Amino acid sequence: MVANGLPLLGLLLVLALALFWLTRRARRQAPSVREPRGSRQAQRHVFAAVERGHGVHLTLGRGGLAAAANPVSLAALAAGDALAVPASAADVAPLVTVGAGTLLPAGQDALWRAYRRSGRLVEYKPGLVQFLADSNHPEAYAAGISYLLARQRGGTSLALGRFGAEVALMTEAARRQRIAQIVGSDDLLGLAAALPGSSGVLVGEELFAAGAILHERPAQLASLQLQDALRLVAIVGLIAAAVIAFVLGG
Repeated sequence: MVANGLPLLGLLLVLALALFWLTRRARRQAPSVREPRGSRQAQRHVFAAVERGHGVHLTLGRGGLAAAANPVSLAALAAGDALAVPASAADVAPLVTVGAGTLLPAGQDALWRAYRRSGRLVEYKPGLVQFLADSNHPEAYAAGISYLLARQRGGTSLALGRFGAEVALMTEAARRQRIAQIVGSDDLLGLAAALPGSSGVLVGEELFAAGAILHERPAQLASLQLQDALRLVAIVGLIAAAVIAFVLGG
């Protein structure tokens, strides 16, 4: 049993050492990583809204932290945490909405930290984070967001997390108010519904990498480098295996 686990243990050790080395190198010099276009696009829209004195709305989806959507909700929180910092510095207070009860305290904590980092903690209010509807009522959740967007003139709306077809209601409301809408999700149906009416989308892994890209922390950037390297090794291995099988089979 122990002998059978040695190869896996050795692989984990090699990966840990590689991550440690990449992290140290990233602390000395900013690493070159493949950046998802959507994350920087979302950042630019937030900065543009702040400069023009418009509002920023961030909604974190309807995937609870205790549900199967936990990874995508955590990724949305990480990206939202970075984007909330410039939004909290605006004259118009940002608004955060959630569609799952467990996301409410997490969203409040993220916005509180954003206000603290921007030096405006005295202006933080828990009511800036609102719970609209639970995950069993996606239409009510989307209708609540549509109502809030109808009261917002210009600015930016970021929808990051677990969304289904109901996201079409949100993007349409944003389009009518001329609000730039960025959508990031791991749900293909939600992305398909969001694509026609949104200003940009973060597809799958782009959302999971957005937090690391926007925070620019050495350890997170190093992990992205390592993942890209492992992906390349896997691709080369599959191609090599296919070629060998073809040659031997022929």
